[in-house]
Amino acid sequence: MGWAGGDFLRRWAWPRQALSVALLAATGLAAAPLAGCGDDELVRPAPSGGAGGAGGHGGGASCADFADASGAAPTGVNEAVELHVENGTGADLFFRIDCERLTDRLIARNGEAAPFDIGPCDVSCEQLQRPAVECGPCPAYIFRLPAGATFTDVWSGLVEVPTTMPSACFDDGPAGAGGAGGAGGSAGSDRSCDRREVAPQGLYEVALEAFEACDCECDGNRCEGRVLGSPILASSEFLFPRGEPVGIEF
Repeated sequence: MGWAGGDFLRRWAWPRQALSVALLAATGLAAAPLAGCGDDELVRPAPSGGAGGAGGHGGGASCADFADASGAAPTGVNEAVELHVENGTGADLFFRIDCERLTDRLIARNGEAAPFDIGPCDVSCEQLQRPAVECGPCPAYIFRLPAGATFTDVWSGLVEVPTTMPSACFDDGPAGAGGAGGAGGSAGSDRSCDRREVAPQGLYEVALEAFEACDCECDGNRCEGRVLGSPILASSEFLFPRGEPVGIEF
């Protein structure tokens, strides 16, 4: 299947800190991890219990049942998927970056677009059990990938599943701003939130957009300005869970 270039929805975006870029080019560029968003970054709190999985909801559920998933998928393969993106065009490519994530990326399962990425300011049930940390604006810039170079990114392999969590589990102190859990409820009632779980097994496709021109000033691989022209698209299919990297070549 293919994706129509130039019409990605910006809300399909990978988690902050996922874009750990390493340039492994024939140009001899050294590894260059992208900088974080500093004080604007949403800090993930310490787990409140064991790995995610089949946590219940409603009466009788423990707050620990709503911990973020971690570790391995049911098959025993770690759920994180490395994405190796290669520039084989013979010229520089430019990628838009926002909150240390590629702006123009889409992940679909079995041919259907769905939010299989977690946004940088999305908050999980587990995080709502801790005082909130404000997620503010992050720097937007252009990432330049030289001809022949490769960068490696990681998709977490996690999804957010709507559920309800006992009201007593929510941190409603001053830092939590009270309504952080979504639909508020009276004491003792359940309130809505999103639990992070390992993505369903199946055939996935990852699609990326890049641009061949940029009206910008670059300091190494970080550029300020704007991309020009129509985007070009590259995609690759893979089965999930997966124990090896996925290659995506432009």
